[in-house]
Amino acid sequence: MITQREVEKKTLLETVTLSDDQAISPDLILEAHPTVVSPGETFTLKGKLIIPKQYGDVNGDGVIDIYDMITVARSYGATPGTPYWNPDADLNGDGVIDIYDIIKLGTFFGQQAGGKPIEIQQYTDGVWTRVASLTTERDGSFSLEMTAPSTAGTLYFRAYFPGGEYYP
Repeated sequence: MITQREVEKKTLLETVTLSDDQAISPDLILEAHPTVVSPGETFTLKGKLIIPKQYGDVNGDGVIDIYDMITVARSYGATPGTPYWNPDADLNGDGVIDIYDIIKLGTFFGQQAGGKPIEIQQYTDGVWTRVASLTTERDGSFSLEMTAPSTAGTLYFRAYFPGGEYYP
């Protein structure tokens, strides 16, 4: 899930730039707020672990549950251009909402983005180092306040989901 990328080193004179786009899982969002801070200033890293819709989290609330099942069931039998068509409910992408979509949702029923371990890692001197371990909230979100170092430059961050794929 983690892809390695060459990290470009930058040096700035009076600010610390926060880069949050390095080696992030496709199912993990990470953002720094603000993206440029003064040395010693506090900033927040926020993120969210996403369950992709094709696994059944049709409404995007971070849990595959009865509400997702109801959404798929409401569109049962629909195809593109027909009433009740919902492309998010076509979990297997075959252009028809049928028993195979319900079976797929049932396979992952109960999975949730909440309560999952997340590591925040920082790139320093050519090495990714863990700076924090967090647990996601019910909807998969997480947040961490940090203080920028006293020297100017660029900080690179990534969020890592040590469990890898959490779908069965």
